[in-house]
Amino acid sequence: MTSEPRGANRLFAEVERLAAQSDPPVHNQHVVSKVLLKRFAERNPRSGLQLLSVDLDHPQRPPVRKGPGGCGVEKDFVAFASRSLEQVWGNTESRLPEVFCALDSGIDAPDSALTKVLLDAVALHLVRSHTYRDVHFRTFAKPYALVFNLLVNDWQGQLRAAVLHENGLHVVGREGLEHYANKLLQDCVDLFQNHGMLRVRMEEVYHQVRDLITDYGIRILTPPNGQEFLIGDVPAFTLSFEPNSLRRNVGVAKATSVVMPFGRHHALALTRPGMDPSVLVPLAAQLNQLQVQQARSRVYMHPGSGLDDYVQQHAPNLRASGQQDV
Repeated sequence: MTSEPRGANRLFAEVERLAAQSDPPVHNQHVVSKVLLKRFAERNPRSGLQLLSVDLDHPQRPPVRKGPGGCGVEKDFVAFASRSLEQVWGNTESRLPEVFCALDSGIDAPDSALTKVLLDAVALHLVRSHTYRDVHFRTFAKPYALVFNLLVNDWQGQLRAAVLHENGLHVVGREGLEHYANKLLQDCVDLFQNHGMLRVRMEEVYHQVRDLITDYGIRILTPPNGQEFLIGDVPAFTLSFEPNSLRRNVGVAKATSVVMPFGRHHALALTRPGMDPSVLVPLAAQLNQLQVQQARSRVYMHPGSGLDDYVQQHAPNLRASGQQDV
């Protein structure tokens, strides 16, 4: 019996398996589930469901009305084997209407099956996000540079021997070492650039995050004083409560909480086991501010909420202050 491929071999094997699939790609991919966006929409007799979209890079521009299908969409967000990844997300998204019905019925603690869907939806939006994709892209450069430097310095004897064995050539000089080091690592670079590595890691990390938050407590938050929640294009994020600050985007394993809006009138706050969930109650009043700070470029809201005025007025200051805790 052969052992399961590990490390790079396992990655290459999974990419090869996915590449063999003949399903056509999905180019326009939601980073916010369409079924969730509908929770913030207004039904227009002529144009159907509509949300207001505010461009945070240009907040003074008039808000744009869009349907849920045109909000929270990124072209080729994951360019490799996207159809099968969309099917992974769809397994959770297809069950979200059940959760929404429970929330709208006033159920504070959905049954265990629906709780699992809630947690899976949070894990989905933590991983299928600009935040995670940015981390993935940043973290490739450092190990690549480390291995490259090892090949041309500490491991140059092994590199010379490998080139001689494979090609019958003697590597000459620093330039030759760098050439063959780059050539040896090119397959990894290709997987990084074509999103093959991202595709495999995103699904793996999704399952890892699901496992990490399985035992987290759930607190349903409602907006204060008859207000409403809005939703950004990075709706789920981690928080760490520190003595004099509230930090966003810490690692899931180190986070105090994970928060995410689930509609105009509901948001979810997860708490680590053993933590008093009542400490999260003040987050309801902060959630819209946090959504604006966390968003990549857009936030969405119900057309009748009046939140577009709030965003247009406060977005520049919120975005500037929000950079300090990212």
